[in-house]
Amino acid sequence: MDYKKYCHKLSKLKTFDDILIALEQTGIGSLVVVDDDFILVGVITDGDIRRALLKKETDISSIINYYPEIWLDTQARQAGINHMKKIHRNILPILNQDKKVIDILCLDEISFDTVSNPVIIMAGGLGTRLHPLTKDTPKPMLPVNGKPILERIIEKLINQGFQQFYISINYLGEQIKEYFQDGAKWDVSIQYLEETKRLGTAGALYQLKNTISEPFIVMNGDIITDLNFRDLLDFRKTTNSLSTMCIYKQVHQVPFGVVEFDDLKKMVSIKEKPKNEYYVSMGIYAISPESLQYIPENEFYDMPTLFQNILDSDKFVNVYLFDGLWNDIGRVEDYKSANLLN
Repeated sequence: MDYKKYCHKLSKLKTFDDILIALEQTGIGSLVVVDDDFILVGVITDGDIRRALLKKETDISSIINYYPEIWLDTQARQAGINHMKKIHRNILPILNQDKKVIDILCLDEISFDTVSNPVIIMAGGLGTRLHPLTKDTPKPMLPVNGKPILERIIEKLINQGFQQFYISINYLGEQIKEYFQDGAKWDVSIQYLEETKRLGTAGALYQLKNTISEPFIVMNGDIITDLNFRDLLDFRKTTNSLSTMCIYKQVHQVPFGVVEFDDLKKMVSIKEKPKNEYYVSMGIYAISPESLQYIPENEFYDMPTLFQNILDSDKFVNVYLFDGLWNDIGRVEDYKSANLLN
């Protein structure tokens, strides 16, 4: 959801008509007013407009509700949704510690129909490339704008209707279990796949071999994305693929002129700073239960190996090309850039 479409800068609200036009553009009868840095100023609703007209007070300062209901980005989104229902609000600004609006909960855009497909989140890695940040904290629990990466992942999936989660844990896994417990705080079910040794990005799935009977999502626990996971599941189903891998285009530009020559050292061509394009795995997959038969018991086994083994068996697997937000937090610079996202 593009939350900024529900926001309007105070500097652009000069007249009463400006407010009416801005409210009409949101289409939900509510408007979040911010300053030029997106710091919350207040909220205006249709009700505020009606009261202003009755009182014949149509100056902007008398219309804005400067103390609206807000939610903090450190609080569970599902709890925020429940709060909105309780107080009969359609919109709820989410603020960071600097009172900046970084998201908005809007009941009109939240899907309340749930899906039964499970989600497995791989959260057992060592996070070696993020040392020393991961010395005492598992990578999925590193905070992004004040909230653990893993919590952001789970809340994104909850907002899309997912209710059943499995989290694969190993390194410092007790911290994850202590934080999320059984998922009751988010009104979902969370169970744990505990690895006694490192099993790679797919090895822990063996534990679900006789448990899961429908297609499921598998993803790494260090990803920030706006992917629609339900669309991914629908794509796998409609294409009749055994399993589907999400891929993302990466472009690398060589900062020099690239020279090609033959065996006689004769120059064939020179290309100035060429761009090379690759498609990489996003660490997100839609997997069929049948695929679990390829996974060995208690052995290190990665997702690329699973897909290769399925291909080697002449079974159909495909890819889902995604071009939206995808931030794989594998390195310190990735972590820093993730914290710059609104």
